[in-house]
Amino acid sequence: MDFVKPFEGTSNSDFAFKPEGDGTAVTWTMSAHHNFIEKAFCLVMNGKKMIGDDLEKGLAQMKALAEQKS
Repeated sequence: MDFVKPFEGTSNSDFAFKPEGDGTAVTWTMSAHHNFIEKAFCLVMNGKKMIGDDLEKGLAQMKALAEQKS
C-alpha cells in the first residue's frame, strides 16, 4: 500500500489463509520501515481507526471474488 497522509510511505501486505469450518480465516498484516518520528506517531495514533474501513472493504471484496461462481 502506498500512503500519502500523514506521511508518505509504502507498506508491504501479507495474507495468511487458514481453513475454518466451512470457510477460510484471512489474516492481513502490514509492515513497513519507519523513522523515529513515524514510530512515535504510530504509538499515539489508532491505525485501525485510520485505515480500518479500507481494510474491511478490501476483505469484503476478496470474499466476494472468492465466492463468485465461474
